[in-house]
Amino acid sequence: MTRRRASQFSLLVFLLLTLTACLPAGEMSARQFVVEWPEQNLVFIADTRIGHVQSFRMANAGAPVMFAQTRGAQRASVRDIQIDRQRGQLWVLGDDGVYVHKARGLTLQKRIPLDTHQALSMRIEADRVVLLSDTGEPIGQIDRGSLVASWTLPLRRG
Repeated sequence: MTRRRASQFSLLVFLLLTLTACLPAGEMSARQFVVEWPEQNLVFIADTRIGHVQSFRMANAGAPVMFAQTRGAQRASVRDIQIDRQRGQLWVLGDDGVYVHKARGLTLQKRIPLDTHQALSMRIEADRVVLLSDTGEPIGQIDRGSLVASWTLPLRRG
């Protein structure tokens, strides 16, 4: 990352933290997600309180500029976001499923409805996206090519 981009990113993070400090006390527990796509000069931002994701273009000079925002998504919150640089997709884990957006412009490509109450994060791997529990254990996966989901059966102990 160049020095200019690093300072722009630092400014964006500072602004977000300043805005968060202005929230009422009950809203302070929200988790924010910031994912960078430096090759495209984009930064994606979401938090657990709202279901939208916003992208900002990192301008050559000055502050970041809002580029796009997800529209039409019915999710009430965001639990995680991941960028698939190879396919140019932004994966969003919501409260009711996984949403795959075109990263440039944030156009919805596919909604994969799932009962995601146990999934708190995701990880992009070579051929799949792994859904993870709060302990980091894999509980499901989505094939990156076909976008078909499957769940891992829990092991019975005892």
